[in-house]
Amino acid sequence: MKKELTFLRGFILVLIAGMLLGSCSKKEEEATDNLVGKWSVSNVTLVTKVGTRSLSQYLIDELDLTSVEAQQMVQMINAMI
Repeated sequence: MKKELTFLRGFILVLIAGMLLGSCSKKEEEATDNLVGKWSVSNVTLVTKVGTRSLSQYLIDELDLTSVEAQQMVQMINAMI
């Protein structure tokens, strides 16, 4: 039992040493910024669904909101995003 434990410790030590030496030998390349320029966003469309229903339909069905209340809630959620 003690011989197996000693062998296991030696194996783990060699494995860790190999990993440490192998990971230090690689030279990392410099990161290049390929997205050079001026970017602007003019319009974003977000479609939110719960299962197969739209968010407003889900709010109407599950929370018993009116369509106006559900639409207001959807607008408020979209404003936060």
